[in-house]
Amino acid sequence: MDFFDYQIEGSEFLAKRKTAALFDGMRLGKTRQFLRAAKLIGAETIGVVAKATGVYEWEMQSTEAGFNPIILKSSSKPVKNRFNIFSYNAMSSKLHGHLMSTHFDVLGGDESDAFKNAKAIRTKAFYGNKMDRVGGITERAEHVWLMTGTPVLNNPAELWPAIHALFPDAIANQDGSPYSYWQFVNRYCTTRDNGFGIQIVGGKNLSDLRDRLRGRTLRRTKEQVWKDWQKPLYDILPVKGDVTGIPGDEMDIIKLALKSDDITSALAKASAQAPTLRRLTGLAKVNGCVQWVDDNIESAGKVIIFAHHREVINAVKLRMKHKFVSIVGGMSSEEKKNAYMAFQNDDSIKVFIGQNQAARDSIPLWKSSVTISIEPDWVPGNNDQMMDRMQFHDKREPCVGYFATLRGSIDEDIQKANLRKKDITNQLGL
Repeated sequence: MDFFDYQIEGSEFLAKRKTAALFDGMRLGKTRQFLRAAKLIGAETIGVVAKATGVYEWEMQSTEAGFNPIILKSSSKPVKNRFNIFSYNAMSSKLHGHLMSTHFDVLGGDESDAFKNAKAIRTKAFYGNKMDRVGGITERAEHVWLMTGTPVLNNPAELWPAIHALFPDAIANQDGSPYSYWQFVNRYCTTRDNGFGIQIVGGKNLSDLRDRLRGRTLRRTKEQVWKDWQKPLYDILPVKGDVTGIPGDEMDIIKLALKSDDITSALAKASAQAPTLRRLTGLAKVNGCVQWVDDNIESAGKVIIFAHHREVINAVKLRMKHKFVSIVGGMSSEEKKNAYMAFQNDDSIKVFIGQNQAARDSIPLWKSSVTISIEPDWVPGNNDQMMDRMQFHDKREPCVGYFATLRGSIDEDIQKANLRKKDITNQLGL
């Protein structure tokens, strides 16, 4: 395997540390850097936990790097001196007991932002119940290296599980004990009492947190390492649609909730109709988006379409005149692999239709330079991941990510909320 200079630097950064986090921007080759670092330390028994969509990508790249990979299922047992790959769901099942009986030379956590919630089963399976590695599979590893291009999706508190487990000295009290969750929140987050409890609404003292993580985390962006790289263009795609079926009162409630930085919690408390409102808004935009594809497919070549709700995706499929493939939740890893490989390799397939959560990670779709998001995510980092499926290190063609927008809907408020969250990640340098 050939490596860029920054990838050599990144792999050596990992190899020199027992615990480390590689937060390079998306499509910069974090997998390749992990593989090279594992070879540098002479690792033999290796474990990598990844999202289901990324399992086969890890299998292909580890094979290319000269490893002997095996994909573990829930009922599998890890194999010594092999490259063991398993999904989050498998790790949290019966497999967890077998993993706890295995010593890993190195353990990788791919898309590690998935372990941001200390109460989640998979986070406890990875870091332990108290986020101190005890009882988590990280306890069984000599080296633990995290990888994600979006370490903070909403607020600084999402970093606490990883820091507490892997870099406790970075947030140590005077007695040497690491900050508890609430000590961390009080130090680095702005909060308010919304009547139901304490709600995190932003960040503070972020330069201090950035300094504490220096030497433990490494992040480079495409602008820094790809010569002549053209940053994707983000643009609004105005579409016509019928809003008469969208409840006006509910829309006003949702618009108010979208002003909160903790959008998910605010929406859950503000209105039980939030998912319905979002789905109806998405459905109202389908005809306009499909018409845009019909009008522009000849010049665009291939187009990626993302949506959140299955009903919206089915509506797109029903109206689509061009040959397409699709990835949605519930598909097996192999089915997903076959879909994105067909899009990449079959010139007759013009459209990729993906469900936001199921298709935004670890899927190369760089044969397209146009993405249309019918239902933009409420988390800006997730939107970046979706748009970044088009990127590749030697691709020079400019990429465009369109956010389909329906006048009079909640779309504009979603984009304003995303801009507020972007400011936190920029201050952290992540």
